[in-house]
Amino acid sequence: MRSRQYWVKELPQINDDTRLSPDYARPAQFVALAQALGGEQVSSLPAGMAQSENWTIARTPGRWVAEIAVNPPSRETAAGFAEVPVPLPASVIAHDELCCTWEQIRSIEPEAEDALFSPTADLLVIFTGRRIDFYAYHQENFAEAAVLSIAREPGESLVMAEWATHQYVDRWIDQARQWHR
Repeated sequence: MRSRQYWVKELPQINDDTRLSPDYARPAQFVALAQALGGEQVSSLPAGMAQSENWTIARTPGRWVAEIAVNPPSRETAAGFAEVPVPLPASVIAHDELCCTWEQIRSIEPEAEDALFSPTADLLVIFTGRRIDFYAYHQENFAEAAVLSIAREPGESLVMAEWATHQYVDRWIDQARQWHR
């Protein structure tokens, strides 16, 4: 079995008006874990971990974490990842807070595998193995039932969470309408 390697690479801002230039195909300049973490968090890491470029951002139930590639014990074993023991800073993940405990989330949905909470504190999103359920949230109270439920295909996973707030809401609604024509 061949082992795989993964890297985190900083991408330029991409929107409707921006295209990647041919220069972008040059050899990759990867982001070291220390550069992403910054500050005092780096000093608490085990020796050698901070300068690694072989790391990724991964999802664990309810939060984003950094994981570093670990060498396999043999060539027949695929490379693995170990969670970095410090939280990612806000400069890497803008919003990563839940409204409640996992016990409360599982009381709403016993099959919960992951959850997100909106930065405007009005929406709880719960992921199960088969669907994504959206619950209205107001003053520490949840809607009795999901206001929206979307089926998940086997093998689908959360890779990013981006929230539209303030003036961006209308733009996202317009974009979504164009995609669903």
